[in-house]
Amino acid sequence: MSDRYDIVVIGGGPGGYSAAIRAAHQDLSVAIVEEDRLGGTCLNRGCIPTKALIASSSRFASLATLEEHGISVKSQSFSYGAMASRKDRVVEAIVSSLEKLVAGNGITVVTGRGRIVDGGTAVEVALTDGGTQRLEAGTLIIATGSRTACLPFITPDHEHILFSDDLLKLTELPASLTIIGGGVIGCEWASILADLGCNVTIVELMPTLLPGMDRMAANLVKRSLKSKGVTINTKVCVTGVSVDGNYTVTTLESGEDVRSERTLVCVGRSCNTEDLGLEEAGVELEKGHIVVDRFLRTDNDHIFAVGDVVGGLMLAHKASWEGEVAVHNILHPDEMVDATDALIPSVVFTSPEIAMFGRTENELKAEDIAFRAGRFSFAANGKSLCSGESDGFVKVLVGEDGCILGAIIVGPDASSLIPSLLVPTVTGVTVELISDVVFPHPTLGEAVKEAVDDAQGRALHKTAPKR
Repeated sequence: MSDRYDIVVIGGGPGGYSAAIRAAHQDLSVAIVEEDRLGGTCLNRGCIPTKALIASSSRFASLATLEEHGISVKSQSFSYGAMASRKDRVVEAIVSSLEKLVAGNGITVVTGRGRIVDGGTAVEVALTDGGTQRLEAGTLIIATGSRTACLPFITPDHEHILFSDDLLKLTELPASLTIIGGGVIGCEWASILADLGCNVTIVELMPTLLPGMDRMAANLVKRSLKSKGVTINTKVCVTGVSVDGNYTVTTLESGEDVRSERTLVCVGRSCNTEDLGLEEAGVELEKGHIVVDRFLRTDNDHIFAVGDVVGGLMLAHKASWEGEVAVHNILHPDEMVDATDALIPSVVFTSPEIAMFGRTENELKAEDIAFRAGRFSFAANGKSLCSGESDGFVKVLVGEDGCILGAIIVGPDASSLIPSLLVPTVTGVTVELISDVVFPHPTLGEAVKEAVDDAQGRALHKTAPKR
């Protein structure tokens, strides 16, 4: 016996549940196959729990600055267990809300591991509570996401040598932690734990933290982490990690050992493509990810794929966007949306935050594309100085036609400010038109306008260039 649906989605993370909800809005019958809880890595083990911890750790760290405001705090203490409990409550509230939203849209959720059968026209589900269930599908959308990758010579025991999932389960703060990998995840965890007094060491193979990021931004984050007491080792290769009693020993290529209570491995992510029946369904794989065209179609006419599993930027908001695009393209084969046209922003939730989109200066120079750069420092912004968060800047890269080619914001609330540049970029609004907008004072947004004005040589609160 089997059930038939217009669309079956394998994976209930941001890409999967967004596709399912959008399909349900179009009166399609939809089922999600998910072996864990809805929300995927993002809601359960990634974006949401880490941001809840960042909210707690940053509040504690801010106590050290209260005397500057004339505020005396006699006791500066915290309970990491209470922070962890709050994080769990936040996750539970958001995931429970998502479960109600999915149910309210009439979407069937089948809990178990799905495998594609019959050439991509059905899914066989090994149910979590035992037995199997067969789902017939008009179209399949694969959104199985990704998992933490590891180096071949390191074997996490999930007690001392950890992945980020394991670190989230701790209810006691380790006194010391070695982080292998100075990318986004490594830097975010370093920022959280250092704010709480953990002795953190980062070991990164590349010459800089946040490889591929704007150099000025990466240097600011490096400076901030160092000010928190983080030890940073770049251009250093790890050759092994072992456990010695209550400590881990991270061995470097130089022969030096770094001892700490725990070691966190965060060297990237791997796509979840194993045992899905992809090869049998004629779906092409390349270096572990599913190959799709610009409309998110696989080689099998019945199957689309979205999110981390297709490679590229592994971001929750990209997955959600692709989930909606896939449904549109399934319903409108003659009016397909090109998913590669989307301008996807990236955010690093360190202190200071980094948010960026589009081309970088190095990319534009390498492609010999003419551009003007506008910059403005938060150190010259009234709201930043009032709040005591003046590290960082806004940088806007403008083409000859006056349209924005790329932008980066490093500083307070960068993640919330970046849409003020993203929206005009997507809609084709020029910097001249942005300059005509009156920004309220005093706000952080004024730094955005000043950077835009600077790209035109007319920033008000910046010394004018010699003419």
